[in-house]
Amino acid sequence: MKLSYVCTYAKTEVICLCFGISFVLLFCSCSALGQKGATLKITPCDTIELPLKIQYVQSFYMPEYNTQANTYFVYYPETYRHGFALCLDSIKPTALFPVNTLIQNYLIEDTTTFIYQSFQDDLFKRINSNGTVLDTLDYGFMGAMYGDTFSLSSLGTLALPLQKIEAKRHYYAHTRFSKIMYHMEDFETRCKLLQHLFFQDIIVSKDSVTSAQTNYVHYPKDYFSEKTSYSNWWPRIAINKNLDIVTSYFFIDSLFVTHPVDNSQEHFPMKSRHKTKPNEHYDARQQFDPIYRKQYASRTVSYIYLHYDSYRDYYYDVATIPMPYENKDGTFNDPKDKPWSLIVMDGHYRQIGEIDMPNYLSKHDIMITAQGLAIQNKILSDEKETPVYVIYKIEKQ
Repeated sequence: MKLSYVCTYAKTEVICLCFGISFVLLFCSCSALGQKGATLKITPCDTIELPLKIQYVQSFYMPEYNTQANTYFVYYPETYRHGFALCLDSIKPTALFPVNTLIQNYLIEDTTTFIYQSFQDDLFKRINSNGTVLDTLDYGFMGAMYGDTFSLSSLGTLALPLQKIEAKRHYYAHTRFSKIMYHMEDFETRCKLLQHLFFQDIIVSKDSVTSAQTNYVHYPKDYFSEKTSYSNWWPRIAINKNLDIVTSYFFIDSLFVTHPVDNSQEHFPMKSRHKTKPNEHYDARQQFDPIYRKQYASRTVSYIYLHYDSYRDYYYDVATIPMPYENKDGTFNDPKDKPWSLIVMDGHYRQIGEIDMPNYLSKHDIMITAQGLAIQNKILSDEKETPVYVIYKIEKQ
């Protein structure tokens, strides 16, 4: 079924003396499947300054606490030290773990312990909030799977915590096949590797990180077409309260839902109204040409982040909007600064709106709280020289 959208976007500055800054009022009215005439409104309701230098922001549902978790790495420039923050029902740290090394992989346990692997170490370490090493854990993942060498994608960003069973924690983790890294454009190699399920259950005990040998999630059928050629193949991932694995992909106009109980998969239409033509074929022969990659990225709609909001049972997909790569004055734009919109899906996977966002709000720095969406305001952050997040309440009218 073809989706039709009638969207309006209004931008109004509201002076809030209590916060001392100007806010943005954003509206989106859309008609979509099952939501004819539905209207979304997001309005600012709070602002929070974080007295920390932060990076690698992530937001997800954490079943052990039955609530939303926000995480980020903290950097202390004065001492060149690092830390990891776990925030429950907030964007302020509930627990802060000092990690004074560069991290290769990590696993979130709870508010008392944190597991990480440094680039210099084959083993994982479990630490407490004082940084004291409590345990070392063997890492039993590298090896053969389906007859091919594989590795896990960077644990942490693509390892989502599930529940604790008999003193062992379970996670969904993304498996990346090492052979495929440079052969996605080779059709035979792609079909051979992508026929396998790419998510697995991993188990963390007191002294080891191992695989449960249980695998989930099929790659989209679009990946098995000889005509398909993309510059990015990897999924964006979320889990919901049913522990379903929800995925979206850079250039596919659908949201995919895998039910782990029987590994069945459904897909639902999701499309940015800024996408007015099919995906342009990506010329893999030029994949190592940085100019070609930037030109391609600039003129293409892509879906770059997927967030699940456990408070409102919503899904947010961040879509980037095409822009010119070269300006009339001969200067060039950076694709990472492309304009963006927020696509909103409800708990039944129906698209209920798409909101064009002002570019001074960072599409890379979104956290979710009970109040609403916390998005970093780049202008205010530069002025204050510290991260400043504005919380927007999102409502249906």
